[in-house]
Amino acid sequence: MVVKMLGKTQLLIMIVLLLTCFTFSGVALADTEVSGLISQDTVWDKEGSPYIVKGNILVDTGATLTVNEGVNIVFYGNYYLQVRGSLIARGTLSERISMNGFNNLSSNYYHIDMRSNNNVLDYCDITNNTGDRNVNFIDISGSNNLITNSSINVSGYGSVTLICLKSTSNKITNTNISANFTGISAKPICIDIYSTHTYNEISNCNINGGYIGVNSQFFDSTKLTNNTITNCNKGIYISSALILRNYKIQYNNIYNNLINISSPVGTMELNCTNNYWGTTDKTEIDSKIYDFYDDFNLSKVNYEPYLFVPYGSDLVSSNYPGGTYNNSITVELSVSTGSEIKYTLDGSDPTQSGILYTNPILIDKTLDLKAVSVKDDVCSDISTYSYVIESYGSVQGYVYGITNLSNIQVSLGEYISNTNQTGFYKFDNIPLGKYTLKANYTLKSNYTFCKCNPIDLTIINSEPMNQDLELIPGDFNGDNKIDLFDLVKFCRNYGR
Repeated sequence: MVVKMLGKTQLLIMIVLLLTCFTFSGVALADTEVSGLISQDTVWDKEGSPYIVKGNILVDTGATLTVNEGVNIVFYGNYYLQVRGSLIARGTLSERISMNGFNNLSSNYYHIDMRSNNNVLDYCDITNNTGDRNVNFIDISGSNNLITNSSINVSGYGSVTLICLKSTSNKITNTNISANFTGISAKPICIDIYSTHTYNEISNCNINGGYIGVNSQFFDSTKLTNNTITNCNKGIYISSALILRNYKIQYNNIYNNLINISSPVGTMELNCTNNYWGTTDKTEIDSKIYDFYDDFNLSKVNYEPYLFVPYGSDLVSSNYPGGTYNNSITVELSVSTGSEIKYTLDGSDPTQSGILYTNPILIDKTLDLKAVSVKDDVCSDISTYSYVIESYGSVQGYVYGITNLSNIQVSLGEYISNTNQTGFYKFDNIPLGKYTLKANYTLKSNYTFCKCNPIDLTIINSEPMNQDLELIPGDFNGDNKIDLFDLVKFCRNYGR
């Protein structure tokens, strides 16, 4: 009986070993070694993954390499993937494509060279360690290439460009790009090489480490939009640009960099409007922009107007931050998400009683403006802008009562004005408050021929106040009445 049991046990062990060997054998068989020339349409699918790169790969002209979702590509050496035909690598949100060097060692660094058009990297997670090598990791010299919904993370200690754009109409969007380098700086993205670059777009990307380098003689409608560029040595560095034609850096979040933007040598102005710089203080913004005002050989950077909240936030932004202003202001509200805006001026909650924003708002008195963005009946947090208006007003009018109406002295408190030939006077830029208005006419020094009764008035806003004054001839001694003493004063003044 014992012998039989041992036989069954041995048989069971043998079956388990066989199944285990079969399972490991299946994994081993799934490893697919690849290298050399791809001269016809080829598909790398999940069943053949991981694909082990054991040599340089060329996707030749006329051939397409399709990489399906869930595929893992591992480079076992310092090899390149060069594309002269077509590379279509499309993962999905749940099954992304991964591409990396073996154990992410610097001895297994690799690079990608896209020399053709219309290549796609979608939902790809790409990592590399370039060690101390000075390389371009992803070279793009073709057109209409797309990198989207991906992450690119490269480490090392050389001078490396993660993505180098050398041509026209390429797009990098919705991608996280990180350069984790020590020593020499890295460029996460470089618009490079002395050639014409048109309509390249870098949008909706998070870019960390190194800088976006721009090194080109010619630009034509190249756009850098909707990016977050932080924690870089130089957020954007333009080394040379003889012609900046329609080049725009707009609607980005560029902050927490040692230098947020460095302009090129030249005389044309660089359009960097409507970006968020991490602060609303112009002095702080200027301190991290290196341009004409730091070196007169460089071009100027025009960054106004700028955003007061991060681009992509659903918070409502104002073209005037809260603060004290010397006159009325016209406030424009905006939100980068394209939502509706509701606001109040009476301190109430805009989510309950907000006015739909359709036109700029005139603010001519001290108040709190509160605003929210609304989309699909969901409101953002409240943005509050407290405005203190120290406004100035004006007072004007005519003096009448005598024949000669020119050079009559009119006083408004401490302010003095003289009339013209028609008797018109005007005070501008007078602080709001209470004043006494009066006028007098002097024939010679210290001799008042006539004067008016003083008028008390209050300037309450910037609307012009109209107030006429009537001179009373004959009140020579200034007691606001005409009597014998005025005659005595008159005679003494004329020596009679």
